[in-house]
Amino acid sequence: MNKTTSIEQIDPSQLILDDRFQNRQPNLVHKDSDREASESFRKMQIENVLMSLKHGEDVHTPLEVFELHGSLYVVDGFHRTMACQQYLANPKARKITVPAKVHRGYSEFDAFMASLTMNVGHGTRLHISEEYQNKFKRHLAEGENIVVQSKRDIAKAYSCSDTHGLSIKRALNACIEAGLPSRAEWEKDFSKAAKKLKRALKKRYQNVLDDTFDKDNYPIITKLAAASQGIKEKSPMTETARKAMIKKHIMDMIDTHGAEDFRAALKSVSKELALGVTVKTVWDENETYRRVSDDGF
Repeated sequence: MNKTTSIEQIDPSQLILDDRFQNRQPNLVHKDSDREASESFRKMQIENVLMSLKHGEDVHTPLEVFELHGSLYVVDGFHRTMACQQYLANPKARKITVPAKVHRGYSEFDAFMASLTMNVGHGTRLHISEEYQNKFKRHLAEGENIVVQSKRDIAKAYSCSDTHGLSIKRALNACIEAGLPSRAEWEKDFSKAAKKLKRALKKRYQNVLDDTFDKDNYPIITKLAAASQGIKEKSPMTETARKAMIKKHIMDMIDTHGAEDFRAALKSVSKELALGVTVKTVWDENETYRRVSDDGF
């Protein structure tokens, strides 16, 4: 079948949202504030499109859609499609269509590879950790044709630091040593190939566990790099847990040294190292207690 691409007006209710073609992975974003900001912006995008539809406006930016096995799968435009489908769930909604760039004659592998490069120049920008992981997944699909470059060359290709380039190099080497599926295997069934690689890595490296892999069963760069070096990577501490730990440590110090001594010590800390912590002694008729303010955290 010939490969063709055409711009068409599509009924949004006919579009399929398959998680395999969703290139976002919030769990890869360690910083709570970044993850929460991305999620808030995502919800706002959906709400903005929904409100526009309710006011009689239409979607103008074309979706990227692949026809697979007679059905239309979205590979770029998940939020717009979700908003349209939410809108159409109302029985009183007007009939709408959306512009879509429809790709026909392509394989699931083609659609998956395309999804890994989408949503870079528009919409809710991918976090840098998500971008690295998507590039890594495309890299693995080279199979027997893969060439592991120096950490500096990898850093240039991925637009990352030399340190992260070294992690990518170690992760690639680990996949090759465990038994990287061939290019033909990735093209035939990328999901099956990813699961095959997952089994091989878990068999070869003791510290490779289920949480070493992303939602598509591909190894996560930093986790695999650490495991291949015999390091059991610790789960990153959330900001909430970090704040709780610091608060407890501060209270322990106050109980040991007293509020006045601790306050004096805080004043001696340089502005560059200031924690934004306020220690107050509050008097009550019956007791005195200390309160630690988390302003500035």
